[in-house]
Amino acid sequence: MDKPETEPRWKQAFPDYGDLDFEVPEGFEDTSWRNETCPCFMSAELDVALYADYRDPSAREVPGGKRFVLMETVDGQYASTDNVLAVADGFDEILAAIDERRASMAPKV
Repeated sequence: MDKPETEPRWKQAFPDYGDLDFEVPEGFEDTSWRNETCPCFMSAELDVALYADYRDPSAREVPGGKRFVLMETVDGQYASTDNVLAVADGFDEILAAIDERRASMAPKV
C-alpha cells in the first residue's frame, strides 16, 4: 500500500493560501511555518529567503504591500529587514533579482 503524500510545509502552515501560481525557483527549500505571515522558501546556496504573500492584497499583513519579497539571510538565518534585495508584485522581477544574486556569487574567472 502506498504511503499518502504529505502536504508541503507552506500548505500546512497556510491552508487558506490556495495553490501556488508560481514555480519555486530551483535550489529553494520550503521553510514555511505557521508563525510567519506567508509562505517562505530559502536558498542556502544564495543565502536568501523568498516570501510569497497572498494574491489578494486585502489578505496581506501589510496594507498596500507587494506580494513577493526577496531577503538576504546570513548563514541560513533570517536577517533584518534592512537586507531586502527585491520587492515586487510580479514574479519575473523576483526571478531577475535571484539571477542577479546568483551571478554576483559566481566565482570570477
